[in-house]
Amino acid sequence: MPLYCDNDAAVRIAEDSVLHSNTKHFRVKLHYVCDQVRMGELNILRVPSADNVADILTKSLNRTAFESLRLSLRLRTAEVTP
Repeated sequence: MPLYCDNDAAVRIAEDSVLHSNTKHFRVKLHYVCDQVRMGELNILRVPSADNVADILTKSLNRTAFESLRLSLRLRTAEVTP
């Protein structure tokens, strides 16, 4: 299953089997993700931030970025009829 991520640090941590001291607060979840990656159940793929369609739901975007991501989701503006 592909897991798209735009955070390079998160990708490196998930693919690295060595736990670092600054990951203590999420070790349990990290173990699960690392195990899934190791077993081949998850495949972490890098997605550039500009192409991350989840951003339309989580960030304040400028008009150009919003419209581009809206098209990626195949959404369109509502037409108002008088």
